Amino acid sequence: MAGKPWRSKPALHTTTLAYIAVQVAFLSFLCSYYDVGLSNLTRWTLDKLYQFDYTREKIAWIKRAWKGATTFSSNNMPSTSRRASKDDLKTIDAEVQFGDEMQIFKAEQLALFDGSRPSRPIYLAILGRVYNVDKGKKHYGKDGGYHFFAGRDATRAFVSGDFTEAGLVDNTDGLSHEDLLGIRDWVSFYEKDYKLVGVVVGRYYDINGNPTDELRNVSALCSFLDSILIVKEFLLN
Repeated sequence: MAGKPWRSKPALHTTTLAYIAVQVAFLSFLCSYYDVGLSNLTRWTLDKLYQFDYTREKIAWIKRAWKGATTFSSNNMPSTSRRASKDDLKTIDAEVQFGDEMQIFKAEQLALFDGSRPSRPIYLAILGRVYNVDKGKKHYGKDGGYHFFAGRDATRAFVSGDFTEAGLVDNTDGLSHEDLLGIRDWVSFYEKDYKLVGVVVGRYYDINGNPTDELRNVSALCSFLDSILIVKEFLLN
């Protein structure tokens, strides 16, 4: 009876490097969950490993071995067309620092800032974070193309494209990993272009303005996915 086909095993040090990469990604997840602030830990560690001749040689070996691999190519993972650039990696900071101008809104209070009242600015929320988008009034105002986002948290609709009342909701249940990273990118956009004015009580923040476990989970998962993308990009490019 013929024996099993012989298959060479990767050297221990090579396996160790792959193990380190996965562990760093997991550590990034934990750092994000506990707001340690090490969002670029994965990239930094891989860059450091690449500085040494020995590890650079072994990483090159892994790259050759992993070319064409499908390990990270499931439908639930972000596609390779998404470039995990340094500028793209902006973590979702669950904690919000409250100053004199920051407010904690109830949903019905936020609804008063939907652009239908000329005396009030226009606010919208995503992942519970409330932004003043009044300078984009032509988009978010009463006759604007994105008016349906105003005065509410419609997190899901930013990636689902469902702008019906049923779709303009804040939950992320069942969304793909790519969609979650899409939401992260939208948060980054509003952080850059608009002023954060508070949070809305509900799914992502409690009555005291503290982040909920659900928000921490979403934030940590996005950070973890970013780390996986970095490892994937690093090994396959």
